[in-house]
Amino acid sequence: MKPLLIMAGTAVALFSACSSPPPESVSIQQSAIMQPLSEQVHQLSTRITNDLHFANHDELTQEMLLQTALRDHPAARQAFEPYTLLLDVQETNAVILVCEDNHALLEDAGCNKNFDRHHWQSIPLPTCEFTLNTLDLCE
Repeated sequence: MKPLLIMAGTAVALFSACSSPPPESVSIQQSAIMQPLSEQVHQLSTRITNDLHFANHDELTQEMLLQTALRDHPAARQAFEPYTLLLDVQETNAVILVCEDNHALLEDAGCNKNFDRHHWQSIPLPTCEFTLNTLDLCE
């Protein structure tokens, strides 16, 4: 499957919004936002990976996977509102990428217990592109 871009106005109700330019340095304020958001991203990628393992994912679109994973989690839906949320399904594993202004902020594969990439700590911020390969990360 190709990566899916979900933006405002879709049935999933995830949003891409205008925001300030990318930061030049990591601040305490950014950390206070990104650390809890990374927990939400990890939970989301894990939920979708579990769905992929226990469902016939050939019949599920990536949009359906996101809808299902966020349906009962209004706090997560709200947390992602200011960002662009992308899903990449690699075999039976989900990778979630959170971006802002075409810059990657967070990226996580749901197949392991650790959070994978805090792109927001990089200077300069990388572009909004998937970097994780679940063949390297997942057992």
